[in-house]
Amino acid sequence: MTSPEHFAQASLHDLPDGTLQQVLMHWRSTIQQGNEHYRLMAPGSLTQALSLFQDALLMADVLLEQWPDADVAMAAYVVSHHNLADTLLRMDEADEAATHLCVAHERLERLRDDFSQPASRRHAAERHLARTMAELERFAHQHGGLLLARCMSEHLLAQQMPRGVLH
Repeated sequence: MTSPEHFAQASLHDLPDGTLQQVLMHWRSTIQQGNEHYRLMAPGSLTQALSLFQDALLMADVLLEQWPDADVAMAAYVVSHHNLADTLLRMDEADEAATHLCVAHERLERLRDDFSQPASRRHAAERHLARTMAELERFAHQHGGLLLARCMSEHLLAQQMPRGVLH
C-alpha cells in the first residue's frame, strides 16, 4: 500500500488517472479507519484517529488539485478537515480545531472567487461552502466565536499583506 506521504510528495501534475483513483480509494479507506478509531473509547484511539485523518487530509489535498470531479474532491477535503476538527475538540484542542474549520472554509472561498478556475469548480466550491459555514456556526454556538474570529482575522490580515513583504 502506498503511503499518503508518497501522494503528497508527488508532483501534482505527474499523477496518472489510475493513481488518482488509488488516492481516492485510499482516502475513503483511511477516513473509514479514522472514524472507527474515533468511535472507540480505548486508550490511544483518538490519537490513532487523528493520525489517520491527517493522512486523509494529505490525500484530499492531492484530490482537490487534480480530481476531475470537483464535488468529490471538495467533499474529501472538507470531510478531512472537519473530522480533524471533531477529533481535536475531543482532545481538548479547540484552538487547533477552529483552525481546521477556518482553513477549509477559506480555501473554498478562494476557489469560488478564482475566475481562472472553471465555472464547474467555482460552483462546486460554492455548494461546499454551505457545509463549511454550517460547521463554523455550530462551532461558534458550542465553543464561542472568539477562536473563529481570531482565525478569520489572521486570514484577512494575511490576505491584505503585500506579497513579497517579509517580517
